[in-house]
Amino acid sequence: MGKSDNILEQLVGPISHSTLMSALSSYRHPEQTIKFLKSNGKLKSIYRGWYYIPLNLNDFSRFHFANVLYGPSYVSATSALSFYGLIPEKVLQPNQ
Repeated sequence: MGKSDNILEQLVGPISHSTLMSALSSYRHPEQTIKFLKSNGKLKSIYRGWYYIPLNLNDFSRFHFANVLYGPSYVSATSALSFYGLIPEKVLQPNQ
């Protein structure tokens, strides 16, 4: 287990590029380290400038990723109520 693995264990959820850069600031070339972690599959890209760690993916729902990427108003109240089982109707998610 390398030094970068220890750093990645401390990061959870969607991670911004700036957060990664500050976490890897002790490295000589943090940009190259990010590319290396992506090529090894230890870090996955969600969107330009946003990453996640595949091992920690089960801790977060799609709603959490949607709120981070599109702002807090992206998830509708109906979707949230349906997700938590508070309404009997089912809200279909895209690509399901």
